[in-house]
Amino acid sequence: LNSDQEEYLATIISYVCENGDITVETVVNDDPFADNLNPIFGAYIFPLAQYINNIHGVINPVTA
Repeated sequence: LNSDQEEYLATIISYVCENGDITVETVVNDDPFADNLNPIFGAYIFPLAQYINNIHGVINPVTA
């Protein structure tokens, strides 16, 4: 991961700590995630989606 990607993932973790959960829909549609998604991850958006689904699955195992 480059420094921008690491910072983006740290933002995801911070969001989860503050809000209790995250979904792919949140990352695609909501600030501060949506504006930087494509420039930072480009072709690696699908592994990012899996990372987010994994976090969501740990937090909400019943709905994952």
